[in-house]
Amino acid sequence: MSAVPKLDPEAPRPLPISGSTLTMGHVEAWMRIIRSYLDLHPDHEVEILYDNDPVNDLRSLFRSGAELNLGAFQLQLKTPDGNRKHAAKLYRHLVEGTGPDYERYLHRELFKVQNLF
Repeated sequence: MSAVPKLDPEAPRPLPISGSTLTMGHVEAWMRIIRSYLDLHPDHEVEILYDNDPVNDLRSLFRSGAELNLGAFQLQLKTPDGNRKHAAKLYRHLVEGTGPDYERYLHRELFKVQNLF
């Protein structure tokens, strides 16, 4: 009987988009969620991938005017200290940030980091 291989915790995870479109509001929600996570874990690296390529500026997704493949988004989380305590919560918030309730992440003070974690 062979052992089941462990999944790489830093491997990219698909980010499902729950609507038929991704709006600038969804992207702003993602940016605020990531900012909140990095405030708690400044040495971690959060990357959103599109078609397996890192997106350096999430807003750039809308500048091209091209239609997006909504199934091509992924989250990659790099944790040099190995602390993945809030990784599942980050993933859940990012998935919620693409859903119809994304505005709940926008109704907070603009320059104040949200306490999500």
